[in-house]
Formats: sequence, structure tokens, C-alpha cells
Amino acid sequence: MQNEREWRLALAEFEALRKNVPPSVSDSFVAEYHAVLDLMAGASGESFDKFRISATAMAPQLLGAEPPGRRTPGKKRYTTERFCDPKDFQRKIDALANSLSVFEFLKIMHVTHSNSPPLRTIG
Repeated sequence: MQNEREWRLALAEFEALRKNVPPSVSDSFVAEYHAVLDLMAGASGESFDKFRISATAMAPQLLGAEPPGRRTPGKKRYTTERFCDPKDFQRKIDALANSLSVFEFLKIMHVTHSNSPPLRTIG
């Protein structure tokens, strides 16, 4: 761990974000999430790129549609801001949370057992 204090702050930011995911995950919320991943990477020296939301996963949402008329084609209206599928976003958040649980467990095990004598082989 490069910086324990920054790591704890990054984890706190992640937990706050995780507990407040809006029903519609917009570009701006994904940017906040990516900023938290950057904090975690900076504090730990690890890469969290696999937990990022790709640009191709973001798309405008349909606001409404006008049916075609006798002489006019139908029209669809979309938002200017792009959004991520909430289920895809939740999967990324859950995967990161599970990964962090394993990471924290391994870190605790390393600290706990670093002062223990080495294990002897039997036989």
C-alpha cells in the first residue's frame, strides 16, 4: 500500500458513492465514479481499469417519440447527456466491492501472519 491514509479516504468515497447510486446513471455520475477509481489507484499503486465504465456503454436516453403521420416520418427525441444501463453499473460496483473485500482480507492476513514463524513442512 503506497499511502494508507489516502487509501482509507478513497474507500470512504467509494462506499458513499456505492450507497447513493441514482436510478439513472449519467455521464457526470460515471465521471465521479472514475475519479474515485483514480484515487484508489493513486493510493494503492494498483490498476482499477477493469472496473471502469467504457464509453461504448454510455448512450443518450429516449425522451419520447412521435408516431409517423400520413406525410411525416416518426421522430424520436433523446437526451443530450449520455447514460449507462443501471444494471451494468451495479455489476461493476459489486465486482469492485467484492474485489476490495478480498484485497482487505489478504492485507489483514499478511499483517497478522508477517510476525509468525514460517510454517514447517511435515515429512
